[in-house]
This record gives sequence, structure tokens and C-alpha cells, in this order.
Amino acid sequence: MAINSSQTQNGNNFGKGGFMEAVKIQRASKSYGSGPKVLNNLSMTIEKGTIYSLLGSSGCGKTTLLSCIVGIRNFNSGEILVFGRNPGSRGSGIPGKRVGYMPQDLALYNDFSINESMQYFAVLYNMSGKELKESREFLIQFLDLPEAENRIGSLSGGQKRRVSLALALIHSPELLILDEPSVGVDPLLRENIWNHLVHLVAKNNCTIIVSTHYSEEARSSNKASFIGLMRGGRLIAESSPKELLQKYETTSLEEIVLKLCRNDDMNVQTENCRSRKTSNGGLLKSLKQMSHHAPTSLEDVPYGDTTAFQRIKALITKNYMAMTRNLMLLVFMMFTPALQVFVMCLAIGNDPKPMWMGVVNHEMNYTPCSTTRLKDRGSIEGCDVKKLSCKFLIEIPTDTIYLREYETNELARDAVRSGEIWGFLSFPENFSENVYEWAVGADTIENESLQGSYVNVEMDYSNKQISFYIKKELYDAFERFLKGILINCGFYKELAESPIRVGYTF
Repeated sequence: MAINSSQTQNGNNFGKGGFMEAVKIQRASKSYGSGPKVLNNLSMTIEKGTIYSLLGSSGCGKTTLLSCIVGIRNFNSGEILVFGRNPGSRGSGIPGKRVGYMPQDLALYNDFSINESMQYFAVLYNMSGKELKESREFLIQFLDLPEAENRIGSLSGGQKRRVSLALALIHSPELLILDEPSVGVDPLLRENIWNHLVHLVAKNNCTIIVSTHYSEEARSSNKASFIGLMRGGRLIAESSPKELLQKYETTSLEEIVLKLCRNDDMNVQTENCRSRKTSNGGLLKSLKQMSHHAPTSLEDVPYGDTTAFQRIKALITKNYMAMTRNLMLLVFMMFTPALQVFVMCLAIGNDPKPMWMGVVNHEMNYTPCSTTRLKDRGSIEGCDVKKLSCKFLIEIPTDTIYLREYETNELARDAVRSGEIWGFLSFPENFSENVYEWAVGADTIENESLQGSYVNVEMDYSNKQISFYIKKELYDAFERFLKGILINCGFYKELAESPIRVGYTF
């Protein structure tokens, strides 16, 4: 019983001639930024188990179209289904094991050998050792590759392209996308490649998309099941080679391509209005009627065979070989962090010490503090409020801040200007009495007494780091000093701490 193109069977999509559609694109457009459209309202259908030859000159959008089919890029507008699913969707297997992609630009690791490159992709595709061995031996012989231990970086451009083709074929994918695979290839080898592609379709029901230039492989494209001619981001013709040759009554596919391009130029000039109304630019009607039904999804198939562990293993192996074979890269990665730490310590260093600070003590009548007895805090009994300025100075750490006495503020200020000291502390007269009054009778203290409880500090702010560090040490010293007073006077030492308490959720 014949199957109508609009019918489905077992959830699969059927298109031209009742074959399941491998790729279906409708009204696709693509541009980069504000530039012209690379793909312009393009629609195409590729049957499963066929060779689809995509002909077009450089810059017509072939590479962009293929990268969108693989899932590397996305259309700005339009729809695309590959085996009934959107590329990149979960379970689609594209990009992944179901597709083999040979890009136009070489995408090989120069530090790998041919054998290591095949092993790397075999791990990604979850191939067994037996499958890898069989594919490797066949592809090396078939594509006339050098010895498997040769480095990729030592190969010629043509040999690299053949290695790239081998990596696309190694896992026998359902969909094979080859972007100009035989550029620079020997004509005899090119013929063998096309014969092998035909064999893959017949034996494995593989779907193959091959992009070529007009002049290079037009004759080889006679082996293709369908030919699509792209020009200016549009598909201007789509048919089988046999129908093209019969329609134009010629034996040369190159002549047909030339006629189609000439007709395209004429139609662009005279039928602009009509061209906007057709799905593919209206430049030429398709030489074969195609069904554009709405496809349904394929049945769920476990195409994501490669585990995360296998992918991580492959990437670790790749990076390890890349580093061990590039000593300069290895040295750079090993010593750059150490160099960064060394430069940072050299430029910033540890905490600055020693730092000189001046002291002008009006409370002591400009005489130095006798600190020998005051250092023993335990010898002070009761609420002793004498010589609090000296007690505060004792709390300043002497290993980081060195103190120098001055008689007047002006002398200390001149020392700051001359760079002898970073700043100075000035204690007012009756400092001890005013501090006690501030600490225990804040509700009744007068403004004059409040001002007399301040320690005035003048700093040289030319160095932000040092000035910040000195201020931090002074704040910490004052907190220790105030706690000592509160303890001796019978108050809670917590009164000297900040009321803000910071906790940790996790």
C-alpha cells in the first residue's frame, strides 16, 4: 500500500515519496547583527537515507545552514527539525552521537596524533575498543592517511582535511554533514569518497548532506539523491540529478547550474513582488513537488549514551596531552600563579611596620609617661582615673607603631609635613576626668567635658594603606583602653563594644 506524504507511521514523519524526513526546514532566516541576511526565508526537506548535495558559491550561506542543522547556531526565525526534533533539545542526539560533522575550517588538535584524535572522539561517542579498531584501520587505509602516530600539526592541509573526514565517519552516524569534504583531494580519492558515501546510504540507511562549490564537484553530485542549489541565502532549485538532466535536456550538470543562476538574476530584476510571496524566494519553482506538512516528534530513543564521566575523562586526557606536549604552556600554567603571588607580595607586602606616630600630651604637661608601673594593670586597684592618657598609649602595640613625644601641636604638625611621622595624637588637659565623666555619666555630661574626652588625631593621608592601618590600630587600642576602665570601675566591658552583632547562616 502506498503511503501518502502527509501520513505518519509509528510517530515518524514522512515526506517526499513516503520516506521519513531526516531534516525539515521552513521559512528560515539568519543574519549576523545588522548585516544582510545570510539565509533568506529558506525552506528545504531532506529525506532519510539519501545523499543531499548542497551546491552554491562561497558566501551563499551553505556553512551557516549546516551549522544550524548541527545545532551550533540558531536561526533568527523559522523552524527546523532533525529526525523530528529540534537540534540541541534533550534526547535529540544532535549535536552528539547521531551526527558526524566535518566543518569547512579545520577543527583538530595539533598536539594529538591521528590515533589519539580517533581515540578521543571514540570515547565521546561511547565506542567499544573493537569498533574503534575496525573503524580506524579501515579509514586510515581508505583515506590514505599517514601513520597513525603522526602528529596532526605535522600534516599537510589536505591530510588534515582527510583526518577531519575520518573523525566524522568514525562512529557511523545516522546523519553525516560534510562541508566541502574533497577540497584539495586527489580526483581518484574524491571518486572513492563519493562511492563510499553511496555505500553508507545503501548499507546503513545513512543520511548525508554534502556542500560543494559549483565547479568542483558538480559531476560527482550526479551520485546524489537530491541536489539543492543555493544562491544569496535562498534555495532556488531542489530536485534529483536525473530530473534536472531530463528537464534541461543536457548531460552536464554544470550547464544546468549556469542556466539556473542566469534565470535567478533575471527573476530578481523583474519579479521582486512575486518573489516575496513564495516560500523560497519565488525565484524558481521546485522541480519536484514536496509536501510541507507539520511533522510530529519521533519516539523517544536513548541517544545520549555518552555519560558525563566519559566526557570528563576525554577532556582530561585531551588537556593532559596538550600540556605535556607543550612545555612552554606547562611552564606558564605552573609558574604564573606563583609569579602573581610574588608580585603581589612585592608590591603590597605584609602589614607595614614600623610606623612612627607623634604624641602631644597636654594632660601630662608635655612630660613623657612613666609606663613602668602602668603596664602592670593588676596593680591598679579600684576605679583609678589618673593618667588615662598614659594608659591609652600603653594599649597601642609597640611592635607596629613607634611613639615620639612632642611638646606642642605645631612641632608635631611640622614633623608630619617633613615626613618624620605619619601623624600625631593630641590629649587635652583634664583628659582623665573628662573620660571618666563621659563613661559613667553620659546623661549629665556637659559639652566642654565631652570635647575634653576626645583624642585628636591628625594624619598624613598621602598613603591610604598606611593611614588606614594606623587608624585601625588606634581604634582597637581605644577599645581595649575603654574596656579596662569599665572593668576597674565595676561596669560591663561589653559597653565598649559595637552594638552590631554579625552571625553566620551557613
